[in-house]
Amino acid sequence: MLQPLVALFLSDLVRVNPIETDILVLETAMPSGMVAAVLSDRYGCDGELASVLVIATYLFSLVTMPLIMLLVP
Repeated sequence: MLQPLVALFLSDLVRVNPIETDILVLETAMPSGMVAAVLSDRYGCDGELASVLVIATYLFSLVTMPLIMLLVP
């Protein structure tokens, strides 16, 4: 929840137009991509942990995305 709020604050600070602000806030609220887990496994890091974290961000986004949508004007 912190990243989209920071993006919203900074976009207001530099006076970004409303459609770009909406896109910026929604992009920062999106969950992690699966590519991180694949790359971590491929290069010898803990791929299982990365997969669990990616899935956790998807589940967390089920709650946070509707809240973020309320913030977007």
